[in-house]
Amino acid sequence: MLHSENGRRTGAGGRRSRHERYGQVDILFLNAGVAGGGNPLDDEITDWHRIYDINFFGVVDGIKAFAPRMIAQGTPGHILGTSSGSGVVGAMYQTPAYSSSKSAVCTLMECLHGQLRDRESLIRAHLVLPPLTRTNLAGDPETMSFVQKGLEAGGAKAVLAEPEGVATTALEAIRSDSFWAHHARLTGRAASQAGRRRRTGSRPRA
Repeated sequence: MLHSENGRRTGAGGRRSRHERYGQVDILFLNAGVAGGGNPLDDEITDWHRIYDINFFGVVDGIKAFAPRMIAQGTPGHILGTSSGSGVVGAMYQTPAYSSSKSAVCTLMECLHGQLRDRESLIRAHLVLPPLTRTNLAGDPETMSFVQKGLEAGGAKAVLAEPEGVATTALEAIRSDSFWAHHARLTGRAASQAGRRRRTGSRPRA
């Protein structure tokens, strides 16, 4: 696993060591993510840069670092990028920097899917859409329980998944060659919007 703290231009040594150690990379999971709000109505921009550097450019950096080598291997492989329900529908308007960065990841992975398809590459792209998950995204996994309660108090449908469940969803997408790694417990508007995107002709169909 490539761990990135700063997003862009990080992890070059890690990339080299993994190729040298294993000879090839078959599955690349780009799961960069930090939470944060950002406010479009003030003059502060630092948080926006930090969130995009990690959430979006961390994924771009990973693709650029690994995808060309994976294609050159000439063997089947998979590149997964993690977005979010808030990146699909933009419903989390309280966190515009986070939500818009995850929306950018969604579009990026769709573009990657199309470019790999046009190359007739053996590498497949997948977009992971986890629901609210018990991770340390907010600093402490237990904090996510409070986030769930807050969303539900505001009238939003919210489920809290365990990391193992999301991992199973990602593996199922790989095995079924589905672009969308759509967690079964993702509910409400995010689920219906993801379904509409899957059915749109210009979007990946699988």
